[in-house]
Amino acid sequence: MTPLRAWIGEPGLIALRAVQLLLVSGQLFLLVSVLRQRRRGAFALGLAAHLLCGFLVLLPLMERPAELGSCSPGWRALVEAFLALPWGAVAAAQAVSVALLTLSGRACHRWADEHLSESAVKETLDLLPAGVCVAEGSGVPVLTNLRMNEYCLALTGEPLADERAFWERLGERGEERGHQRLAACADGRMLLFARNTMRVDGREYSQLSAVDVTEKYRITAELKEKNEKLRELQERFRALSVQASDMVFAQERLSARVAVHDELGQVLLLCRYFFDHPENTNQEMLYRMLQQTNTCFLRDVGETDEAEDQYAAAVRMAGEIGVRVETEGEPPASGEAREILGRAVRECAFNAAKHAEADCLRVAIGRREGRVRAEFTNNGLPPRGPVRESGGLLSLRRMVEGAGGRMEVEGGPAFRVRLEI
Repeated sequence: MTPLRAWIGEPGLIALRAVQLLLVSGQLFLLVSVLRQRRRGAFALGLAAHLLCGFLVLLPLMERPAELGSCSPGWRALVEAFLALPWGAVAAAQAVSVALLTLSGRACHRWADEHLSESAVKETLDLLPAGVCVAEGSGVPVLTNLRMNEYCLALTGEPLADERAFWERLGERGEERGHQRLAACADGRMLLFARNTMRVDGREYSQLSAVDVTEKYRITAELKEKNEKLRELQERFRALSVQASDMVFAQERLSARVAVHDELGQVLLLCRYFFDHPENTNQEMLYRMLQQTNTCFLRDVGETDEAEDQYAAAVRMAGEIGVRVETEGEPPASGEAREILGRAVRECAFNAAKHAEADCLRVAIGRREGRVRAEFTNNGLPPRGPVRESGGLLSLRRMVEGAGGRMEVEGGPAFRVRLEI
């Protein structure tokens, strides 16, 4: 087979040098990559041997045949022996070297995909949207991603060099939130920092993390402002409710006064007509009307000197409008609870006669844990729809709740009022 010297000239020798130089560069790069992966086994030794063989082949190729006369006899003999090799053997060796380099590169890449390296950890941390810093107990950072450095520059104008000092600075200018600290950047961003400690291989480290909560902070502040406005509206509605209740009571009182005024006016007109035309007036009917009117107006006059029992008065009033009160249990002998029960009897009896066409009001009274409990029912028609608390029921609720009690109204299947005082 034709020797290598006779097969290639000066251009061919230059091309062969370039190919061998690329192979050696690839072998060197692959060996450095494997060493950075901390692989010290047979694979690394094989790559080193491959690199050595490629370097030994490159050395004689770098010599020019015309200048071999100036070299030492041993080196000249080695170069001439290499150039005397068959070109096919050299080509086969080059092909084998390229194949080994390709297989080694694929194996190295596959190993990197299956194993986690320091560079992969650093690149992954740099891609995180949150800031992360791991520091020794003295505060010297061991690992810091790009986001944390960005946050530190935005807050202090300096890169993160001392994790402990940075955390203390956040405590001075930030807002404490439990184990977290909220800091505002000059550009309007709100950053939330958290710090915890951990032990690795017997050594203590501190981990500092940070997230951008600008949008969440804005939404929280907006909700807080809306809650304040809602609280103000609730106070206004409560005041309007009290005012509306007073207005209803005043309207009912005005209506009663108008009715009394009209009735009194009719009686007076009838009396005047009697004086003018006594022969055309029924004296017996006029006498009964005057007696009823006087009784209505003068009934409370004799009772002003002595306070009336509200509960007894309510039971009597219910009887006057045709509602019998059946009481189970003993009401309180006196005090505010008895007065409230009397007001409840009056209101429930009136509603039973007006809305339910009932003639009996049942009152069940009991005591539990120092509190008076009462339940009011009637034998009338059930409500046709939901019961709306207005007028007297609303006034009764205000009285009960003002005394620290509780009131419940049920509209179905039967009307029922429960009080706890």
